[in-house]
Amino acid sequence: GALFVAFCIKKKYNKRKYCRGVAKMSGKVVSFINMKGGVGKTTLCIGIGEYLANYCNKKILFIDLDPQFNTTQSLVNEFNLEDEYLSNYSEGVNQKTVMRLFETQQTIAKRLDLPEPKDILVRLNDKMDLLPGTIDLILVETDKDGSKAKKVKKFIQNNDLKDKYDFIFIDCPPTISVYTDAALIASDFYLVPIRIDRYSIFRNKIIKTGH
Repeated sequence: GALFVAFCIKKKYNKRKYCRGVAKMSGKVVSFINMKGGVGKTTLCIGIGEYLANYCNKKILFIDLDPQFNTTQSLVNEFNLEDEYLSNYSEGVNQKTVMRLFETQQTIAKRLDLPEPKDILVRLNDKMDLLPGTIDLILVETDKDGSKAKKVKKFIQNNDLKDKYDFIFIDCPPTISVYTDAALIASDFYLVPIRIDRYSIFRNKIIKTGH
């Protein structure tokens, strides 16, 4: 819990004190998840990541697994990458989006390998990178054999991303899907933002019980 305290009120708390608190932790994957929308998952994901990068000198990777791709829209807007995203990142067979992790092999004649980080990660600045989301995620087929749910973890492990980033933050959709499965399988921790209302609390219970 202490990991996530420092980001929010930088003017009120001692920056150096809280940054020392996270300095011992590195290479952690954290999912932001709740089965209800509008509880602040994306806002917390970006806010915590930017605080750790800008004030604690941490290297952050954002992975956007939500088909609404609000994390992506916010960050490409903030870093003036909208035109590049629309023209280069989100179109074609070599698109730079998380969709490429979930591509389905169409023929047994040619093995479909996971892309390399340089092919799909977008550099935001010296401390932050993004694996962009896309609305095309709604087109991903059902994960019949469970292989798609392991793709994010495999991508992180195969490319030693925990050694390259202090934190990998995954923004999840407000639904039970292959994307939430993939995020949780890849994660060391998960953070569940809730509002004080019956629906977000109820959906928090759903996460805990797995039903």
